[in-house]
Amino acid sequence: MNNATGGGLMTVLTIAALLVAHFLLRPLLVARPFAPDLLAGALMLAALHVRPGTAAVVGFGAGLLEGAMALEGMGTLAATFALVSYVAARARELFFADSALFLPAFAFVGVWALHLGELLAVGAPLDWFEWLVQSPVSAALTALLVLLVERAVTSRPSAV
Repeated sequence: MNNATGGGLMTVLTIAALLVAHFLLRPLLVARPFAPDLLAGALMLAALHVRPGTAAVVGFGAGLLEGAMALEGMGTLAATFALVSYVAARARELFFADSALFLPAFAFVGVWALHLGELLAVGAPLDWFEWLVQSPVSAALTALLVLLVERAVTSRPSAV
């Protein structure tokens, strides 16, 4: 974990809280087509703060958990989550991460790629409405949530 971007323990607790919230709120969020994806948000935060190999392991574990909750293939979801987490962690190194627009753009592209990977991994016919409308709106909501969570975690009270 990178201590310069929020502290290791606080980041781990934040990611764990998002994972737990995802599975607790899953029955409420699945019925809504434009809900934020807390699991994908947690993966993007993990990919932002850890090395690519660690991000892949976190993604694989999250994919196994998500696959256990879904009716579709657990292995393909785990592989998709691991691949997207790894690529996101590697892509982070290519961009200037201190920009104000980096975090929302990073989360948006990562969540959208994860949704596309999920759609392709389960082998269902590609639903263009889901991919071009629902996924971007969900990715935008998730990016906003990730931005708010990251700002809340990394904000430190100023010494007066």
